[in-house]
Amino acid sequence: MCGMTQGIRPGRLRTFRTRPTSTPLAVRVAGAGQALWLCFVEARPTVQSMFVLRLVVGGMLCDTVRFTADIVRCGIAWLLAIASSYIWNGCSDLVSDRINGSGRPLATGMLERAVAFRVAAATAAASLVLSALVSVGLLLHTIGALLLGYAYSFGRHALKRGAVGVTFTAVAIGVLSFDAGRVAFGGTITAEFVTFTAGLTLWLVIGGAVKDLDHLPGDIAAGRRPFFARVGYPRGSVGVACGAVVPSAGIAYVALVSGVPLKAAAVGSIVGSLALWVCPWRGFTANTPAGRRRPYRAFMHTQYAAHLGCLVELGLAA
Repeated sequence: MCGMTQGIRPGRLRTFRTRPTSTPLAVRVAGAGQALWLCFVEARPTVQSMFVLRLVVGGMLCDTVRFTADIVRCGIAWLLAIASSYIWNGCSDLVSDRINGSGRPLATGMLERAVAFRVAAATAAASLVLSALVSVGLLLHTIGALLLGYAYSFGRHALKRGAVGVTFTAVAIGVLSFDAGRVAFGGTITAEFVTFTAGLTLWLVIGGAVKDLDHLPGDIAAGRRPFFARVGYPRGSVGVACGAVVPSAGIAYVALVSGVPLKAAAVGSIVGSLALWVCPWRGFTANTPAGRRRPYRAFMHTQYAAHLGCLVELGLAA
């Protein structure tokens, strides 16, 4: 063996490297599909459907029922814009979500933060393109929603850090969602639109107070001071219950006095207000995961009841 290499100069020896095996296309596609699915779960589909409902109801309150391609594009664009904001929020809340034991993909490590950021950026870009295809007005609404979503989650003065910022974001994104529907349908502002938007926007103030109630330990550890961290459970529960009466009473009064088709929405919001009154007697003030989740569930169910009731009533009146 030694004799075979005597005539070969050391500098002439060649080293051969094996090329890494490329990942099959099917595997890459499956991985991308899984990442998109995990981002969809991270964006909380039940919340996304609520934003689309706001858009559709806002449009129907301003014009007759006539679905067009622009309305479909508007709905998809709005869904993508809000989804990107929620994915950004998941990326920014990694520490607090893990303290709270969240089961969402980012907190559990099933979804990488860098991958989520790329998907959120692509989703935001797609929402802008689709919005531009509809109208300049919708494009401005979408830009506003994306800026609001980013400002809520990132920066030294992120809006999520305090109760005022959380409330402002909830109200602003709610109004933008309703008005985006008006823009998509090409309708004009009506008494029904103003009443429903004002009532459900006030209801979003309640949502801003209770939405992170089950995340309090992580929020406090991350340096945030939401509503219940400031006032405590007992006083916070009474304040929320009293505040929930205002929007439901307003919608009911306008529906009865003016005859606008909002009776079903009024019933739905009143039931939700009563549910928040009942919550203190069912563990609302208890510092347990079940007790802290109950108010937000009542808030979400009330939103669905009010919006779906409004859609049914408007459909019957058309």
